[in-house]
Amino acid sequence: MAASSVLDAHSSDVDGEPYWYYEYLIRKSPTKTAPDSNLYRHYISSTAERDGYLYSLSASTLSKQWDAMGPFLEKTAASFRLLPPTENYVPPYKDPWRFW
Repeated sequence: MAASSVLDAHSSDVDGEPYWYYEYLIRKSPTKTAPDSNLYRHYISSTAERDGYLYSLSASTLSKQWDAMGPFLEKTAASFRLLPPTENYVPPYKDPWRFW
């Protein structure tokens, strides 16, 4: 298998807003406790756009744990939503280093 593989990529509209979903594998770097180079992490991600900025949620687990963890991670990624802006919303172009 390649060092990375895209398993799925699709988009859908949720409440009139586009969301992108992707699932992919990335080969995990060998470590002292796991020297094999055939270990992969299985990722699931969701991305939305607001005001020209992308907001993403990614979750992952080792591939060998995907059967047990995958359904929970898929449900988590599918539930990702941008909330409607309130009067407290500060767009990134006004304060790019604000993370709260």
